[in-house]
Order: sequence, then structure tokens, then C-alpha cells
Amino acid sequence: MVCRRGGTWDHLRGQPHRTPSRGHAPPRVGIQAGTFQVGRPRAAKLQAGRLQTGGLTQTRGLKSAPVPAQHARQRGNWHERKLQLLATTSVINLNRVVSVMSQQGMECASIKSALQHLIHLLGKAPPSSGIERQLVINTAQTLTACIPPIVSSLSAQDVAAITCSLAKLRHVDWDVLQLLMDASYELMPDMTLNSASSMMWAFQRSYVSTCDRFNFEFKFPLPSEWIAALADVLLKDLEQCSPTDLSMTLTTMSHMSHRQPVTWWSQVCDLVYRKAEQFTGAELSRVVHALAVMQVRPSEEWLSTVLGRIERNMHSLNSSTPVHCLLRALLWMQYRPEASWMEKLMLQVQKRMSTFDLKSMSQLLLALSRMQYQPSSRWSNDFQKYTMRSLSKAESSSQTARAHATILCAFSKLRLQPTTDWLRNMAHLASSFMPLYTTKELVMVIWSQQRLGHDPDDDAMSEVQRQVSARKNSLTNQQAMTVLVALSRFTQKWKARKKNK
Repeated sequence: MVCRRGGTWDHLRGQPHRTPSRGHAPPRVGIQAGTFQVGRPRAAKLQAGRLQTGGLTQTRGLKSAPVPAQHARQRGNWHERKLQLLATTSVINLNRVVSVMSQQGMECASIKSALQHLIHLLGKAPPSSGIERQLVINTAQTLTACIPPIVSSLSAQDVAAITCSLAKLRHVDWDVLQLLMDASYELMPDMTLNSASSMMWAFQRSYVSTCDRFNFEFKFPLPSEWIAALADVLLKDLEQCSPTDLSMTLTTMSHMSHRQPVTWWSQVCDLVYRKAEQFTGAELSRVVHALAVMQVRPSEEWLSTVLGRIERNMHSLNSSTPVHCLLRALLWMQYRPEASWMEKLMLQVQKRMSTFDLKSMSQLLLALSRMQYQPSSRWSNDFQKYTMRSLSKAESSSQTARAHATILCAFSKLRLQPTTDWLRNMAHLASSFMPLYTTKELVMVIWSQQRLGHDPDDDAMSEVQRQVSARKNSLTNQQAMTVLVALSRFTQKWKARKKNK
């Protein structure tokens, strides 16, 4: 047996200990057979009768008896295996160790440790090629195949932990999911608040509606009885639920088709009202959005209290998602905040605007246009600056074209006054995005440009006419009238410009 860059580990065989020349001897492992490698593979060569592998450590099967089945679940055995799993520094090494361990069967602790360590490794170095992604899939499949033999011995916490790990990996296995769901249903009386919320989050995140590695839509059916049972567990320990867990759980439930009774939501709203000061602004925005999605309209007093707490904790809204979700929720609830509250919100958005991506900025401006709230000119100038910066870095795609059309349409609806350079640049980008627009987006862009006072040049007019002619059969009557009015106004400006020349 060979140590990294020289030396031996003969003391693992009961021989006198000899210190390796470099590195440190690893902890004793609990694998009795098989061959696996730890480290990055390099060219190995035979030198002086000893296998030299550079940065590679290769171990051979240990000459010891296999572990008896009655001792397989003792702490010492799985603790040694956990150390061996955590010692791996890449997915390929973890895959090799897992392959050897799976041949003898893996207990729950080893499966959980391997899944969590795989998530950790992917967070440090995501796969960059098809081969690496396939290696991740193989590792997850090997670990998933070890779950059915031990599913009957899992606790509620074990089921929740394994399900969450598979959800984070986006690994889909219909049979294993069904086994885990059945096991969680049987363990429902022993399930804690954290386990119930974790189970609900895991199934919602990856299995309600997602795509597997072959890009096919995958929908795992969630029975209403199972969701209702998890909701009852949450309601039983609702007072002990932290603000973060409650807000995330409500967001998860809002993404499911099952609707809880009004009494369930009334108890949740009462808890949020009493403990509003313990929530951050971002957590309360998620709660309000979840209520709107589930079509639950709280009282005016409740909304006033919650928005007051958000106003005092406005700095926690450090991204665009909670902001535009909150605005959309208030729009559905037909609640218009006071002007001072909106000014503070826009000031917070202005501070963080440089970190928003293009899609977030378009969604934010769309929410403002639907609320018919016109921000200040200074806010508008900063928005134009960061929008143009994001557009200059974005790739030419249908998503970019959709965001571009949304921003132009929202600008025209809010009657904001864009700068001449910004409008000229947006019009130039519109000409390049014309083939990528849908028919609805094309009509929106043409109408918004004429409302904002843009005067297109000859090339832009030719491109507009070409795109409209190509899609004339897909235009509705209203869209056709909108395009005709916009083109007539463009033509008037074009004739006036020619006359002046």
C-alpha cells in the first residue's frame, strides 16, 4: 500500500508504523475490499519496485474480514465511513468511494453524509462539461439505489434530510420519491416542525414541476391528503416556528395547487400580526406575496401593521425579488400604500439598483406601472443608466428581447421622460431584437416608441414595416389598429423631417 509521494501505510495491516515521507496518514477506513483512488489522477510509473503516483493515492483491498451484518449500523463503522467520504476533494473521488461502499450496502448516516458532501463539492466547483455532469448523475443514482433497502428503518428527520438533499441536487427518481413520501406519511405523527417544512420545500422545489437532465417536464403528483397532513403538523407547532421558516413555508405552500381552509390561514395571519416585530422586511414581503397567491385578503389593519414593520426594516429588502413580489401582492389586494412609504421603498431600491439583473429591473418597472406609481426623475435617470449597462452585457435572446420590450412599455405607461441618448440606444436595440419579439411584444415596442416621442430613421422604419408585413396574419384587430396608428404618426414625423431637409 502506497502513501502520497512515497512512504507506506503498513501500520494499517498491523505492521510497525513508518512515517510517510510527505503528507499525513489518513484515518483508518472501514472498507475491506475493492480498489479506489483518492486525489487527482496522474501518470503513474513504477520506480524501485514501488508504485509512484505523484498526487494520487491508490489503495488496495485490505486483508481483513468483512464487517458482520449485526455491527453494520454501529456508530464506529459509519463514523469511519463518514471520515472516508469527507476526505474526498472532488466528485470523481467521491464517486469511487461511494461505488465501493454501495457494494456492501450503505446505512442511512453514510447516505446522508455522501449526499451532503456531494452538494458541498458542487458548490465549490460546479460541473463544467458533459462528462462531469454525467459523473454527478452516476453518483446520485448510486446513492439513490441504496435508499429502498433501508427506507423502513428511517426516522422522520432522516426522510426529510434525504429528500432535501435530493431536491438540492435536482435528482429525480419516481420510485424513490414515492417510497420517501409513503414513509413520511406513516411517520407524520412523529414529524417535527422543521421536518415537515423541509419535506414540503423539497417536494415543491424539485418535483412539483421541473425538468430532468433530458429536458422533459417532470411532474410528481402530490396528494392533497399528504399536503394537508403536513400543514396540520405546521399548525400544531406554529408558535415555535421561526419567522424565517414560516415565511419560506408559506412561500412553498403558495406554489402548490392545494389550498388550505380559511381557518388555517386566519391562525397564520394572527401569528404574523402578533409577532410582526420579529420578522424582517424581506420575510414579511414573502408572507404578503404568499397570501396574495393563495387569494387570502387580510384586513386593512393587518396590512397597515405589516407595512409599518417593513418600513422600519426597509434595509432588508436587498434584492429586487421581494420588492416586485410585494408590489404585485399589494396590487392584487387593491391596497395602495401611502406616498411616504413608497418613497422610502424607492429610495431603498435606488441604493441596490446596481446589483439588479435585467430581468429583475424589467419586473420591477412592470409592477410600478401596474400600480400607476411614477418614481422621481432622479430614480428614473439611475434606472436608465443601469438598464443600458445590463442590456450592453446581455446576450441577444428572446429573454433579453422580452425584458427590453417590458421596460419600453412600462416607461410609456408611466409617462416617464427618458433622455435622448437612452431612447436612441433603446430604439437601436429594438431594431436588432425585431426578429426575436413575439407579435404582442412587437406591437408593444412600436406603440411605446411613438408614445415616448421617438423619431425612427429610414432603416428602422423599413425593418418595422418588414416585420409587420411578415406577421400581418397573426395580428388581432386591436393590434392591427395600434400598429397602424403608430406607423401613421411615425410617417408624419418622417415627412416633416424630409421637408425640413
